Amino acid sequence: MHLPVLTCAEAAAEEARFIQGRTNVSWQLMQRAAQGIAQEALTFLNRRPHKILVLAGKGKNGADALLAAKNCCHNSTSIEVIFSDGIPRNGLPYKAWKLCQKKATVVPQNRLTSLKKEKFCLIFDGLLGQGFQAPLSDKIARLVEFSHSLKGLRIAVDLPSGIGDDSTGPAFRADLTISIGCLKRPLLSPLAQRFVGRLRVIDIGLPFPESNESCTTATLLSVLNQPRPARTDKRLQGKLLIIGGSENLSGAVMMNEYSGGTSSGNCFSHHLFATKYQSQGGRSLPRGHVARIRNLEGWQYCRKKPSAYKKTSATK
Repeated sequence: MHLPVLTCAEAAAEEARFIQGRTNVSWQLMQRAAQGIAQEALTFLNRRPHKILVLAGKGKNGADALLAAKNCCHNSTSIEVIFSDGIPRNGLPYKAWKLCQKKATVVPQNRLTSLKKEKFCLIFDGLLGQGFQAPLSDKIARLVEFSHSLKGLRIAVDLPSGIGDDSTGPAFRADLTISIGCLKRPLLSPLAQRFVGRLRVIDIGLPFPESNESCTTATLLSVLNQPRPARTDKRLQGKLLIIGGSENLSGAVMMNEYSGGTSSGNCFSHHLFATKYQSQGGRSLPRGHVARIRNLEGWQYCRKKPSAYKKTSATK
C-alpha cells in the first residue's frame, strides 16, 4: 500500500485512534518501527557497525532509537546513550531500555566533550518525535547544538529533533531521516531540507484513511528489482511517464529518459514538457491540465533517444 502524507498532529491522532491505549499494541508498533529503522540504517551504512551513539529523549521516540540501535548490533558492537532527561523509569521507554541495557553504556554529562574525538558508525537521534511543539527547550537545544560536532552517520528517527508542524529548525542535522508509519509533512518543507538529508518512509501497519497525497515505500518498489522472465519484451514491462517543467533546461528530463532506458533495456516512455508552469514554484497544475496529462490528450510527446530531443512546449 501507499502511505499518506500527514501533519504530525494528524499522524499522532490516527496512531492514538488505532492503539486506543493498548500498551501491547503500542509495543508491537514500536518493535516494527525499530526493525524498519535498523534495516534502513544498515542499508545506508553498508557495513557492520562497531560503535553506535543514541540520543534518547524521555518519550517513545527515544525508545524507538534505543531498539533500533539494538537491532543494528552484532557481537562486537557497543552502544553509548545520552539521555536528555535521565534513564527512563517507567512505561515503554523503560521496557526498551531494559532490553538494551546489557549492550549499552550511559554517557555522563561530564564526558560529553570527549565524544567529539570519537568516530561512531551510527548516531541515532531520538530526542524528540512527532509530538514536538516549538520552541526547543534550553536543554534539548544544547544537546542538538552539541550533536553537530559528533562524527558518524546521522540517523533521525521519524523527524530530526527540532522539526515539527510549527518548526523548520534549528534541528538535528541528519544524513538520513526515517519517517515512521507515514510521511510527515514538515519533512517536505524547503526550509527543513538542510536538516532532513535523505528521506525514507517505513510502513509499520497503521491503518490510515484515504489521503489526497501519498508516497511509496522501498517494499512496494522492490518488485522492480526482481529478475524478469527470459521470454518477454518491452510491451509487457509497463510504461514510464516523465514530466518535465522547463523550456530551456530540459537536461534533467533527458537524463531520466536515458536512465530509464539503460536500466530497463527497452523502455517505452512518454515525455511531457509542461513549460507554461516552470515558474510557478512547484504549485500544482490546474485540474483540467492534470486530466490532460492522464489522458495524454493535447500534449506534445515523443519517444526518441535523448540526443533526438528538441525543446518542445505542451501549451499553445
